[in-house]
Amino acid sequence: MNIFYNFDRKYKIILLNIIIITVISILSLFLPMNQKQLIIISIVIIVLLAISIYLLSTKTKNTIRYFSLTIILSTMLIVATQKTFIEKFFDSLLTIYLPNYTNKQNLIESSPFLTQISIMLFVLIGLFIVNYFMRDNTAMGISKKPIDEIVPESSIKDQIQRVISALNDDLRSIDLKTNWSIRNFVPLDAEVEVTTGNRKHRKITKLLHAIQKSDDRLFLVLGDPGSGKSVSLRKLARELGKESNKTGKIPVYVNLKEWNLPKTNDKPTVGDIKNFVIENILNRDIVITKFFKKYFDRLYEEGRLYFIFDSFDEIPMLLNENENSELIQHYSEIFFKFLKGARSENSQGVLASRIFRKPTKDFQVNTILELRPFDDEKIIQMFKNLGTFSEELQIKLFKERHDLVPVARNPFTAQLISDYVEKNSDNLPQNQAEMYKSYIISTLESCQDKITKANLSVDEIFQTCVKIAELMFKEHGFEISKSKLIENFNRDRIENTINILMFARLGRVGNDESNFSFVHRRFAEYFIVEKMIADENINVDYKSIPEDSKWRDALVLYCEVASEKKAKEIANFCWKTIQIINNPKDLRVIHTIRFLCDAFKGRHECILDFEEELANYIYHQIDNKNSTIQIKLAVESVGLLDFKYMNRLITKALRLNNYWISDTALKSCRHLHNISPSLITELKKHRSRHNEEYYYKIRKKFNKEKDPIKRATYLL
Repeated sequence: MNIFYNFDRKYKIILLNIIIITVISILSLFLPMNQKQLIIISIVIIVLLAISIYLLSTKTKNTIRYFSLTIILSTMLIVATQKTFIEKFFDSLLTIYLPNYTNKQNLIESSPFLTQISIMLFVLIGLFIVNYFMRDNTAMGISKKPIDEIVPESSIKDQIQRVISALNDDLRSIDLKTNWSIRNFVPLDAEVEVTTGNRKHRKITKLLHAIQKSDDRLFLVLGDPGSGKSVSLRKLARELGKESNKTGKIPVYVNLKEWNLPKTNDKPTVGDIKNFVIENILNRDIVITKFFKKYFDRLYEEGRLYFIFDSFDEIPMLLNENENSELIQHYSEIFFKFLKGARSENSQGVLASRIFRKPTKDFQVNTILELRPFDDEKIIQMFKNLGTFSEELQIKLFKERHDLVPVARNPFTAQLISDYVEKNSDNLPQNQAEMYKSYIISTLESCQDKITKANLSVDEIFQTCVKIAELMFKEHGFEISKSKLIENFNRDRIENTINILMFARLGRVGNDESNFSFVHRRFAEYFIVEKMIADENINVDYKSIPEDSKWRDALVLYCEVASEKKAKEIANFCWKTIQIINNPKDLRVIHTIRFLCDAFKGRHECILDFEEELANYIYHQIDNKNSTIQIKLAVESVGLLDFKYMNRLITKALRLNNYWISDTALKSCRHLHNISPSLITELKKHRSRHNEEYYYKIRKKFNKEKDPIKRATYLL
């Protein structure tokens, strides 16, 4: 009895309803009942079921679906238990349609089961049709209260459509400034993690599809810089705008890297987020400004604004924070509170961040979407969309340039590779820095007329960009105020330079036009690398590698082009860090191994001092006693090593018989120049563990592949 008292109130009511329905149903089987009594019993059962379903269906907002589900269950229960009711119903049908039939009673008594099935099928089909057409298939969710009740103006729906149109114009403007085109868009896959109670479910699906089809309204989107988060989120905002007529909600895209709070000791509040959002929106367009000045507070309080926040990790105040920072925890909490809203029933909106320096659990979200790098098919699709890669060049990329394949898995850098190929006679870049420089110089040269009129040169603008990036890194952000630039440069020259960079779509200013940034943080990182090459005495703290601070990605680029002495110094620092910490699960070790993989995949000579030790370290990580993520990271590191180590490590990884690990190991095979007999044996075993249909698809997919290594990997 004590267990019953520990239940929540709603579960006590549901349990009581079930007991009452069960008792009534059993009694009806044994007691003779007339038609009036049956009707009363049916009504009682329907009411009790309706109450129970309502209490259980707290996430459902469609009243019609409540009632339809109630009707289904109650009808099936009555049909299954009320024999007298069925007989009377069937008798009525025969009286109407066969009034002269003489053997009616025998037919009724001999066909109760057929009658029950017929009625249940009729009800189920009818209610399926009702539910199908009345379902809420919107991503933002249809609210119970119409928008014209919240804002009692006859023209409010027309005003919302004008605002949606203006917001879409603003998004297109950002796309133009960042030199992105819809024809280049390749749908991104995301690994979706959904938490239900204490259980977590994972699946792979398209990012936009996952958001649009989920029952949840609050999402965390994770991905590396250049992985396509911003492009996809702006596309999502446009797609959500199409359903505003149904939902009465307005999607609003906001880039958080523009949020510069004054430096104080006070932590920001939910009110500070609100003030920033309002200021950000009101600087966009006169239509947007007039509308939100009048209605922002009312729409926000009623949960009618669906915020899409981009670049959580690039909030200037967080750029130098480590993963366990209390400040990141605080920001996570206030963003959850802001998206939860003042009076809205459910939290709603999207928050995007890179994987590291992401929001903590204080951002209380059930659905996390982690962007996956392009697979081979998507790389080819991207190059096909861009129209620059021949089939021969694609084969060369996958066969000869294993160092560039991981770079091409990122949508942003894949476009830079494509641009380099187009401008350099179908040759591939030697490293990432070369493709950045090629893109920037060629883009500036296309603006030569403007540069000449401003009495500047391409080289002067390039060197100014280097100095701007240096100032940005000193200011701890990827944006810098124009006033700060004017302090450090001649006013006319810096203003002309900014205008040219904006014209070339290499730079942009914020909505209030007071801050300047490069169109992508990768450009800022490239320019700081140029500074590091020119001045090896520049102060760079290598601790940013295990702590994953903002210098990390710049150092990856730097390691590709730095002198062998300097690159070896960084590689040895990484290995020493791994040895000192001596804990593969430590986040600093994970950051450091990822850095080694990213920075030295094309410079094998830089890890020779500790290669054998690294191979032994990886070998011991590939063990079922370790976590799957730990093993996967170790297998990804195989590409750093000499071929004599690779065969042994990939063979061991395949023997674990874990599909996720095996998939990573198979991809590592592309680094091999030859395959050992033991690895061939494991590849055959791997094949036998999968069905023939899967391997038929693989054979068909790589039927034209000329690379013997890839054939051995995928076709054995």
